[in-house]
Amino acid sequence: MTSAGAYERTASERLRSARSLQCRICLAEDEKQNLISPCKCRGTQANVHVSCLSHLFEIMNTTTCQVCKEEYVMERKGLKAWREWSWPKPLSESWEDELDFRCAVLWSLFVARMFYMFVARGPTEMFEKVSGVLGDGKLYNFWWTSFALNMVYYSSILYSVVDNWIAANSAYSWKDNKGKNVK
Repeated sequence: MTSAGAYERTASERLRSARSLQCRICLAEDEKQNLISPCKCRGTQANVHVSCLSHLFEIMNTTTCQVCKEEYVMERKGLKAWREWSWPKPLSESWEDELDFRCAVLWSLFVARMFYMFVARGPTEMFEKVSGVLGDGKLYNFWWTSFALNMVYYSSILYSVVDNWIAANSAYSWKDNKGKNVK
């Protein structure tokens, strides 16, 4: 091959690479219109595919750039199609969160049963059933106090689990740092 042919090839490669950019997540080269710059990163770290950013968000569950530490701007566009939904999960994989998740599910079933008794049979009969089992002394007062504390604790866990479930099953639109919305 002549040096002129080699020069032409490297010049055309440079021209092609000047028009195409590289996604910092998948490292694939692509046209500028297919990439966004969702944070303050510059140079080769600036551009990502929307699909790569969405996949990273699903895996990492964070909206902060790992390089420049800026928050990505995203807008919730509603829920995904119901066939794409996942089941609710514990807040983390630690055994404490797994146990809290299971206890919160069982607690919600218990509270649903208590609510049914309250609505179907009235508050007087419900209180009579509880006092019939526990008596009217200190144990009765302790039971209602622990019921109230458990209600607050497990309600906060269920709220966090449901909030994470909604976030995991929502469709998002990412904003380019230039302010334009992209899917």
